[in-house]
Amino acid sequence: MQRLNLAYNNFTGAIPYSVSDMTSLTDLNLAHNQFQQGLNVNFMKLSALSSLDLSFNLLTSDLLQTLSSLLGITSMYLQNNQFTGTIDVLANLPHYDIIGL
Repeated sequence: MQRLNLAYNNFTGAIPYSVSDMTSLTDLNLAHNQFQQGLNVNFMKLSALSSLDLSFNLLTSDLLQTLSSLLGITSMYLQNNQFTGTIDVLANLPHYDIIGL
């Protein structure tokens, strides 16, 4: 599977660990849910991931460090979450075209 769209499902809590086992994913859309806990370190296995949409959830800044290790990301949408502080860890992403904050 290369694309997974679970947007608009009113999921809550943590993003399921099983998503990190889908190592061929290129596009992951988890927008418009109510996830409060972000990606765990296992998500670093998603090396093929190029597009990630986590917008309109309840995620916090803890997520940002994990995102900085996803070096294949070219587009990322994070707007309308509960991030605070700086986002300088995202500056390490080498090939992004779009980052929606």
